[in-house]
Amino acid sequence: MKYSASKEVDDIVRKYIRRNWRYKRGKKHGLLYPPNCGLFIVVPGSPSDSLAGFIFSQEIRRLERRVQIWLSPDTGLKPVSFLRYFRVSCALSLVSS
Repeated sequence: MKYSASKEVDDIVRKYIRRNWRYKRGKKHGLLYPPNCGLFIVVPGSPSDSLAGFIFSQEIRRLERRVQIWLSPDTGLKPVSFLRYFRVSCALSLVSS
């Protein structure tokens, strides 16, 4: 299966799929999901920029950092507790205003 017309982007996507990331094809762009997480990155189908591989690798590194912070036991945050806190704080700010 070919994931992108760019050879660099295609190689990067293949590398991450071997690391148990999931790929979902769209009409013009694909989506690449890290394991055990709902975040995703958009995979360009036919990038016109010559630096597409470099930019895509930067975006993946940024996503990996977000996933590590999100799922690390040191922060004490879990996705569900974070969303509950966010909803409660938003509700309190709406009531108080």
